Amino acid sequence: MNVQSRLFDFISSKKISISDFERACGLSNGYVHKIKNSVGKRGLLDIQRKFPELNTDSVSYTHLTLPTSDLV
Repeated sequence: MNVQSRLFDFISSKKISISDFERACGLSNGYVHKIKNSVGKRGLLDIQRKFPELNTDSVSYTHLTLPTSDLV
């Protein structure tokens, strides 16, 4: 599962739209859909600030781990 898919799953688990997620994090419109292989450091910090429960610890920023409580 790639980073974009994991973010989609996380956003879905929060029951918010992708645009609401992007707005809440201060990301540009369409940011999540434009993710290819990784999330940039700035984007990662913005996401982590708003959603600290999303585990973003990774050296290469290519993996995002969903909290187990959010898995259905």
